[in-house]
Amino acid sequence: MPETHTVAVLGLGSIGQRHARNLAALGARVTGYDPDRAAGADIAERRETRAAALEDADAVIVASPSKAHLDDLEAALDAGCHVLVEKPLGHDRARAAALVERAEREGRIVVVGHNLRFHPAVSRLRSLLADRTIGNPIWLRALAASHLPDWRPGRDHRTGYAADPQAGGVIMDFTHEIDLAVHLLGPGELVTAAAANTGRVGLPTEDMADLVVAHATGARSNIHVDYLTRPAQRMVEVAGDDGFARADLIARTLDVHAVDGSVIRKERFDGSFDDDYIAEARHFLDCLNGADPVSPARDGLVPLEIALAARVKGVQ
Repeated sequence: MPETHTVAVLGLGSIGQRHARNLAALGARVTGYDPDRAAGADIAERRETRAAALEDADAVIVASPSKAHLDDLEAALDAGCHVLVEKPLGHDRARAAALVERAEREGRIVVVGHNLRFHPAVSRLRSLLADRTIGNPIWLRALAASHLPDWRPGRDHRTGYAADPQAGGVIMDFTHEIDLAVHLLGPGELVTAAAANTGRVGLPTEDMADLVVAHATGARSNIHVDYLTRPAQRMVEVAGDDGFARADLIARTLDVHAVDGSVIRKERFDGSFDDDYIAEARHFLDCLNGADPVSPARDGLVPLEIALAARVKGVQ
């Protein structure tokens, strides 16, 4: 029988509650903590302090607001736990790197919640790139664009983590797309960025941004993210010297074309983003039982560095 793990969820907003439900459904014992007493009222073993939640846990989900991620990661390591940190890993690259190095020294698993790595279209696209189905990649274009006020009806988005001037904003929120570029094309560095606060959704942070990333292979990524677009769009395209591929992450489709434009592969994947989160939770539990992480924290340092550089360079 697989070992039953006790997982403490720190932060019981929408993403924390999602992780708690998924882990409980997969057989884990779940405890939870949030300084907001109204959050996560349906968590069976909700605790009144972070220390109490960590007391008998062997693993932790950090789902607190972004600015608290590194504090909660450090507390989890102090308690001797393995950790899944929701993106972004943090907002201080040096401190994040120090904690990752500490975890490695102490034999603790730390993974980052870049759940697009569990999207079946992304997994298939990565396999096709590894097999050189479209040849050597030339460029990648990632798009993540949706209307922030539509995300959580009934809640004021202007009081949430996106509005935090230190760790909020659309660039930090959509580090998923930066990670996607790195996951598919390998490590890279920011070339340039342009970001703006259009004022359209009432945030004090940037609500639209464009990034250019140069990868070590010579390929480049163009990443557009915004909190403004309706209807929502989320996709990734890759051009290679032998073809072209497009994955629509909302429609869950993947189309691959040869150089003459003919379709050489067309797939549609069942499920939804909910299933990808379940796959991520199952994989985290597998990691606790010895599996190799799909999204190790050391990988998460690269998109974090790119995002932080983009915020400095691009916000106008």
